[in-house]
Amino acid sequence: MNARPALPPIVSLLGSLLLITAACPVVADDEPAVHPPAKYTGVVPVEVRKTDDGWQLLRGGEPFELRGGGVSPGHYAEFAAAGGNSVRTWSTSDAREILDEAHEAGVTVMMGIWLTHPKHGGDYRDEAQNQQRLDEALAAVRAYKDHPALLFWGVGNEVEIQTPNDPAIYQQINRIAREIKKIDPHHPTVIVTAGTGRQRIPLTIEHCPDIDIYGPNIYGRNIFGVVEHIYATGLDKPIIFPEWGPVGQWGRKDNTPWGSVYEPSSTEKALMYLTNWVTTMAAQPDRLLGGYVFYWRYGNKPDDGTNWSTWYSMHHHTGEAFGGVDFMHWAFTGGWPDNLAPAIETLQSSLTGARVDAGTEHTARVVASDRNRDELTYEWVLSPDHEARQQKVRPKFRKLPPSEWLLSGSDTDEVRLRAPDDDGPYRLHVVVRDGKGKAARANVPFYVGDPEAIGPTDLADSFDPNARLTVLVLGDSNAASETGWVRAYERLRGGDVVINRSTPGNTLGFDNLDNPKLNTLKQLDATLDVVDQEAARSPSRVVDVVLINLGTNDSKAVFDGRGDEVVANLRTMIQRLRAHYEFVQAGRTLRIAVVSPPPYGPDDVLAEKYHGGAERVAALVPRFREVTEDMGVTFVDVHRPLAEDFAELAPDGVHMKPEGQQRIAVKVAEAIRTMK
Repeated sequence: MNARPALPPIVSLLGSLLLITAACPVVADDEPAVHPPAKYTGVVPVEVRKTDDGWQLLRGGEPFELRGGGVSPGHYAEFAAAGGNSVRTWSTSDAREILDEAHEAGVTVMMGIWLTHPKHGGDYRDEAQNQQRLDEALAAVRAYKDHPALLFWGVGNEVEIQTPNDPAIYQQINRIAREIKKIDPHHPTVIVTAGTGRQRIPLTIEHCPDIDIYGPNIYGRNIFGVVEHIYATGLDKPIIFPEWGPVGQWGRKDNTPWGSVYEPSSTEKALMYLTNWVTTMAAQPDRLLGGYVFYWRYGNKPDDGTNWSTWYSMHHHTGEAFGGVDFMHWAFTGGWPDNLAPAIETLQSSLTGARVDAGTEHTARVVASDRNRDELTYEWVLSPDHEARQQKVRPKFRKLPPSEWLLSGSDTDEVRLRAPDDDGPYRLHVVVRDGKGKAARANVPFYVGDPEAIGPTDLADSFDPNARLTVLVLGDSNAASETGWVRAYERLRGGDVVINRSTPGNTLGFDNLDNPKLNTLKQLDATLDVVDQEAARSPSRVVDVVLINLGTNDSKAVFDGRGDEVVANLRTMIQRLRAHYEFVQAGRTLRIAVVSPPPYGPDDVLAEKYHGGAERVAALVPRFREVTEDMGVTFVDVHRPLAEDFAELAPDGVHMKPEGQQRIAVKVAEAIRTMK
């Protein structure tokens, strides 16, 4: 790619500081699309090829550098003018019009094949449903496979998000991909997952051999190192990021006590786009073939106060481009557009993150600059905060009439306002425009009244053990197995969302097999970054309970004599989990349960590496109990109930049959039901 010109001074400064220091469009499950007869004969073959230098994407036999974006129809030409060469869809709705517009604009299309999510009724163990999905997908493929703008087939989008460990979903995706290849050998297929957490990559490896490209949607700082993480699993496929961008609203760790998320300004997000591009998207073309920046343009839809219109779109709903567009223009072309967006340096207000009384007066001031020295204009908007997470009933977004709150300064860089009369969460927004098609936007959250007055069922610290909980599991092989206790627990509890970050061989704090990836403490920060994304998409939107089921591998022969370290590592893990979630989930108390390691069998049935483990585990269990009593967390003793007939439950002395796993699941479920 061409050498890049220098960054503008203010952008360079902010960018340097940042360098030092996802959600997907809702696609309705409507009637199956009616596809027109195929009429195109201008197919341009696309392939992914593995060479000695890594993976390569070819289109028409020539190397193709993927520079993609999520772009609403009607804006493909402007995206192409900024250097983009591919757009993405999430379904085949309006596919003909999209492909034709893309072809005219000179860009390609990753055509999405929508697959119904389980929460919307998709049952991937229902053969009738699976056949219907296959038939609909193949009808679309037949209709559009020869269009010259077609680049990839995206088979589903985050279909696994509620049930990431369900093999049936991956099997159906592979079935569709396999049948697509029989009809259309010229366009690669992509599986699109909600990040890389839980068993997504192993299940893709096991069940999706006919998928050509692995495509996780990745946001924020989770993008750093994700390629190395993916390839460390043994995946032998090229990668694209079907969605990538700045931190998602689920990834912020500095929420207000009432659950409102601090949204970065458009200038801060622009720098995140730049950082992600420089450090990841353009850094390893032999393995990462490119991706689709999210979201280039979310059409000209009304400002509805949701994350689609304010958080992710790189354009204001009235059409002006934010700074992220400038940075992607630079990334795609090697040059800057003639006119750059204004930059918001600070938005200062006595309201920021504050609880205020109705009718009180406040001020806010935005400090902004413009590289082109254009005259800037200002628009201030006050609205109920639709995105306040912990509210039992979210207020409907509406712009409050200025007569209800504005005292002075509606079109200047400083505003004086009166807090609304109605209690609840609000946001004060400012839009800075240069009058030449560019803008910047920022907002601050505040709360009128006392959030605690709305009652315990609405507060962040409410906890109902009979409600649908989001549960994080940190465990080893017994928890990770498809026949393990975690799957049995899911069946027992029904509606709980279980984020299972268990891996065979995991320890509390040792590099088992000299592998730091099996050291849960070493991996904890990276693990929790991914977990936070998944939890934010769950019904409770937070992690309610963490279950720690480790200690078996810490008791191997190689770690003999290190029991004190094991106990210390457990204490450290509890402390770090609490510190993380006190920061991430302000106002919400995290429930933690330590599930004791099960027994070991006698040495005569154990592999040599486990010899002496029975005594070491038996010695750990009471010490684990002491730690939990001292730190005020729940202890679940599964060692004692399993010890009597463990020989029958675990013939190899370590790995239990489903009957033993079921017993653990029952004990854990009982413990959660008694939590307060």
